[in-house]
Amino acid sequence: MYVNTLINAASGQVSTLPISVLKVNGYFRGSTADRWLQIFDSCVAPVNPAVPMYEYPISQTSPFYCEFKNGELHLTEGLFVGVSTTEGTWTTSTDTMDVTVETDFKPVTTTIVGDKTTTVQTVAVWSQAAGSAALAAGTPKMLYGLIVKNLVAAVAYLVMYCDDAGTGTKVMTAVIPASTTVKLYFGDILSGGFRPSSISLVDYATLYYGCSVFVNSAMPANPVSVGSGGTGLGGANTGSNVQILAITN
Repeated sequence: MYVNTLINAASGQVSTLPISVLKVNGYFRGSTADRWLQIFDSCVAPVNPAVPMYEYPISQTSPFYCEFKNGELHLTEGLFVGVSTTEGTWTTSTDTMDVTVETDFKPVTTTIVGDKTTTVQTVAVWSQAAGSAALAAGTPKMLYGLIVKNLVAAVAYLVMYCDDAGTGTKVMTAVIPASTTVKLYFGDILSGGFRPSSISLVDYATLYYGCSVFVNSAMPANPVSVGSGGTGLGGANTGSNVQILAITN
């Protein structure tokens, strides 16, 4: 069990990865009106009027406490907690609280790339230069998760590359059903996530340590081992309308 504390805060992102809540207790500092303590299954701050996964009424200048059995309040994306001025939906409040959240494991430090509101066709999670520099420094770049929302009524195909342009170092593909959000998580979060890397199929010498994600309207061709001077991977990135959020270190 791990304890996470927010002092004199209206809200806070406790975890950006899946986690279970065991206890929530604290003191509501607001003195003008009762509010609602809301918990969201989200790796980023909710947008008004998002619906919380759990909420609890909190009274003016009073303590509050709630407890859950292990696994009863499991969040599949992340943990955001905050004070809302409205019941049932999130409305940002300036009222503050001191709150302690007890979880089943310690949240790791992560970085969010992209978001869940902007329509894109690709996201550069980190460049090849950044990946190579991090590896040389002994702190390799890791990918913990991807959240992809397909905005069109047709199947889309997620393709991950290790270079910056998405031209020849494909390391993963996944199907994104029509009008669906898919959440992908990689490896053991506590010991390390997924480190995309590849050796060029063209010259068998060039190493790639970047991470870029494309979402296509058609499945690209599979890797073809063609030897020196060959063309490597086939298939163009044809694009699709999606929202992409990546969780990395």
